[in-house]
Formats: sequence, structure tokens, C-alpha cells
Amino acid sequence: MKRLSIRWVRCGLLIAVSAAAVFSGNAAAKSLNLRLGHELPIDSPIHRALETFAENVNEASDGDISVKVYGGATIGSDRQLSEQVRLGAIDMAALGVNTQAPLGDDFSIDEVPYVWDSYAQMAAAYNGDLGEILGKKLTALGVRPIGYFPFGFRQLTNNVRPVEKPSDIKGLKLRVAEVPIRIDAFKALGARPVPIAFPELFTALQQGTVDGQENPLFIIKGSRFFEVQKYLTLTNHIASTYFLGMNSSRFKSLTQAQRDILLAQAAKIGPQVTAELESNRKEILAFLRDQGMQIVTDIDRDAMRAELKPVYRKYKKEFSPDVWAALKKYSSLGDD
Repeated sequence: MKRLSIRWVRCGLLIAVSAAAVFSGNAAAKSLNLRLGHELPIDSPIHRALETFAENVNEASDGDISVKVYGGATIGSDRQLSEQVRLGAIDMAALGVNTQAPLGDDFSIDEVPYVWDSYAQMAAAYNGDLGEILGKKLTALGVRPIGYFPFGFRQLTNNVRPVEKPSDIKGLKLRVAEVPIRIDAFKALGARPVPIAFPELFTALQQGTVDGQENPLFIIKGSRFFEVQKYLTLTNHIASTYFLGMNSSRFKSLTQAQRDILLAQAAKIGPQVTAELESNRKEILAFLRDQGMQIVTDIDRDAMRAELKPVYRKYKKEFSPDVWAALKKYSSLGDD
């Protein structure tokens, strides 16, 4: 009888250990550990918003979902990260919509100039039809967008004169990124676009190789262009959009509760980034004024769009009709 009792005790212990292993395995299966990469600096508004996203997801899931953010291109550039997400090598990435252009012309839609007059317009478009249409195209390619957010407006600086209207741009030699629609747009406004690698731009401005350039405010400040540029115009001519994308199959494999948590927290990224961009804008403008730059804050954007109608007609043909229609629905583009 004693031997039998010992045998049952041993059997009971074995069952208990096995049960513990099973429950431990189930708990591990429920936990979700995600890697999220992006190429932007870790002191950027987007990185800070992604870190907040990770914290919020962990809290909302009671610790069942963990997101590790890798910024500053530590695990790849924008295009490398896009490929890694599509192949499933990493779970998530914050990516520029326009950097997905090699996957299809429609992703160049952010390059159309003088479209958005505010972040509110952009948010309405990307949280509405435009984001839905592009999202379906991206999902089919292997990366499912779960949230959109702004990167910031591009502005114009030069050393010749204040720019307040289209005619003020005529004749200016401007360093412009080698994007066909940007080059054509500045040519249409009468400028002389010059291709110069970004690392060489400061010296080119200093030596007068070009009169000016176009970039977001944080780059104008961070690259110290105020030392070699006299005039700044808040043209807001191009606004880039980022999205938080997840491997399509990975997202589909999640429970509905996990998806809901990720989507709900991703929806908060846009407002956080926008608020910080607006706050930074005021601080940077004050700094640039203190450095002696003359700043034009009000420009005739409708006059700019009127000059660019031939460019709109040319590039409209490169986009799918539904993408162009969605752009017009939410933007200030008007009749093209």
C-alpha cells in the first residue's frame, strides 16, 4: 500500500509539472514580442511617438504585447526596412509613403506640390479614402498600415530675395532633391534646379554654387543653413507622410483583441507627432529669427497652384484614378 501511495505521489507530481509546462507554454503563446524599426533620428518627434506607442500597447495589453523600437537606421534604412517587413524578417516599421515608390507609382502621391495647407487636411485624407486605398495596395504587397502620421512640411530658403509670390522664384538656382515631379515643379515656377548631394549642400550654399534649397525646418536648423542663407519662406510646398506598417501575414495571424489594441494605439501617433511638429515650428522660427534670417510666413499658395497646373496635368496620368480622386477630395488642389 505504501509503494502504491508513493507511485501515485510521483505520478501526481509528474502531472503537475506537465500541467505547469502546458500553462507556461500557453502564456508564452499569448505574449507577443514585436520588433519595430525606422531610420529617423532618435531625437525626432516620430521616434518619441513610437516609444509612447510601445508603452501604451504594453499597458493596454496588460503586458501581453511588447514592442521594441529600433531607431536611427540601426536595423536598416527605410527601403531596407520595407523589404524586411514584407518578407517577415521584422514585424513592423515606420516608413515614408513616398519611399515605397519603387513598389508602385501611386506611392509618390506625396510628391505632388502645394496640395496640403494643413496637417488637418492630411490627417483627414490618410484616415479616410486616401489612406484606405493606399493601405489596400500596401497590404497586398506584404505590409499592412496600421496608422499614418506626418513627417513635416518642406520650406524654401535663399540668399537673393524674399519669396512671396511665384515671380520671386524665377531665376533662383535651387538645390532640389532628384525627384522628377519636384524638379518639374520648380522649373514651372521659373527656378533653375541644381542636383547636389545633401552632404555637399552647405558648402554649395556658402560658395554661391546655388542660391537656395528646400527642406523641413528641423533640417534647416540642424544643418545650420541659417549661417549661409538670409531668407526663409514658409512655402509648405510638400508634406511627407509616414505610416506604421506590419507584416500582412503577421497582422492577420493576431487575435482580434491584439489587432484592436495595436490599431487603437497607432491612431494616437499622428496627433502626438502633429502637436510636437507644431510646437517645434514655433521654437525653430524664433531661433532662426534670432540668427538673423528674414522670414516670410504668408505666401500666395493659390497663385503657386495656378502656375503648376501643367505639372498637375502631366503627373495626374501617373497615378491611379482612385488615388488622384482621393487626393483632390481632401486637398486644396482644385480643378486641374
